[in-house]
Amino acid sequence: MNSATSTISSRLQQEYSRLFLVEGRDGDCLVNELGLVRALVVEVTVPLGWKALSKAWYGVQTDFGLPAPAIAVSGTDAIQLWFSLANDIDSTTAERFFTALKLRHLPGIPPSQLRLFPMRDASSVPREKHADLVPADRDGTGHWSAFISADLAAIFDVEPWLDMPPNMDQQADILSKLQSIKPDQLSTVLAALDSKTEREVEGVAAPSSNLGSSSVGMTCSESPEVVSLSPQEFLLQVMRNVQLPLQHRIEAAKALLPYKA
Repeated sequence: MNSATSTISSRLQQEYSRLFLVEGRDGDCLVNELGLVRALVVEVTVPLGWKALSKAWYGVQTDFGLPAPAIAVSGTDAIQLWFSLANDIDSTTAERFFTALKLRHLPGIPPSQLRLFPMRDASSVPREKHADLVPADRDGTGHWSAFISADLAAIFDVEPWLDMPPNMDQQADILSKLQSIKPDQLSTVLAALDSKTEREVEGVAAPSSNLGSSSVGMTCSESPEVVSLSPQEFLLQVMRNVQLPLQHRIEAAKALLPYKA
């Protein structure tokens, strides 16, 4: 699904238009008949998922000074990064960006576990196929794709979906905090690719995997004040408590989503 639909709220539609959509013959869409795009989506299947993409998410900000991309669960089998561009670009420029990203921040990901959108599709018009819009109920399974915050991403490396529709206004809130990559910033990324050989790029140290790690929460028995916690605080402690069963932490994360922007 490459065009905007009525399944998203008007606020979310506005944020999509601001960040991701291009003008096409049949209305705003992710990729138009000329193959132009403003959204670049990188998808890595679980269980690699966020383990791999977190390095790219942090890396593009620290190495290139780019705005943080949106993070999404695909509703099927992967975690996604959605990069927003301030200007339309063609598929050749998109491929150059992806090449730079893979060499510097996603080395060694098996091709079977990495998807890049737009992708070439000779059977369709336009010839570039884009990702499905987020959020959506994937194939009527009841598994929803959704935009999520960075502190929740790791919890979805087992089941990268929501079991219920996300709050559309909260989805809009997440996108409202994002900015687009400006032309000069994109030029910096592409220049870095053009000025380095593949061997030189692969030699760059990856960002520390400890960046952004959260502290371990207390168990209920360790916290005498647990009865005074708000619902959000309680759910957050459950989600972060590595001593609890993973399924309990996943359920807490999903329950916490409406509260997280």
